[in-house]
Amino acid sequence: MQPANPLLLVRQLAADVSKVVMFQPVLEELRRRGMDSDDLLDIVVSDVADIHCFASKETLKYYPRTTSDYYSIWVEECGCRMFLKLLVDHATGRGQLLVITSFKKDDRYA
Repeated sequence: MQPANPLLLVRQLAADVSKVVMFQPVLEELRRRGMDSDDLLDIVVSDVADIHCFASKETLKYYPRTTSDYYSIWVEECGCRMFLKLLVDHATGRGQLLVITSFKKDDRYA
């Protein structure tokens, strides 16, 4: 499936930590798995592909007028498929931002 937020843009933003926001539960999950934000950004830049996107939906909370993309990808460091939800916010005073709202075990593959 083609994500609503172009992967080229997502990767460009992920490569610049000043252009990334991660929700607190994402950071907590990374810590639980012995990873950090740089590890997740490396996955976004290097591993996430259109084929991993399974849905795009209007964002319901926090970022109106945006669309969230839903991904499921095998993450070797986690030893399982992980659910990743992200969006690109265009309405900030800092320019475009990549917002990672969720990163957790994809229970659809449990």
